[in-house]
Amino acid sequence: MLDEIAVFWSKNGLGEININNINPLEIVINNCFECCSVPPVDKKLCSFSAGLLEGIITGNTGIGGTIKETECQGSGHNHCMYKMIK
Repeated sequence: MLDEIAVFWSKNGLGEININNINPLEIVINNCFECCSVPPVDKKLCSFSAGLLEGIITGNTGIGGTIKETECQGSGHNHCMYKMIK
C-alpha cells in the first residue's frame, strides 16, 4: 500500500515520497506541493498532506494513529517528514 501512495503522490504532482522506516512509520516527501515554492517561514505548513496520509493509511490498514509532520521545507528543512504516532 505504501508503494501505491508514493505512485499516487508522484502521479498527481504532490511530491516524491520515500519511506524511511516502517515501524514506526516515517515518510519523507521531497518537492512537497504545499511548501516547496514558498520561502522558509519557521513553521510547518503541510497539514493537508499529514491529514491525507493519515486518512489513507488508517482507513486502509485499520491501524490507529496520527500522522504528525516533524520536519518541513517551510521551517527550513530540505524535505517534509511525517511520523505515525500511535
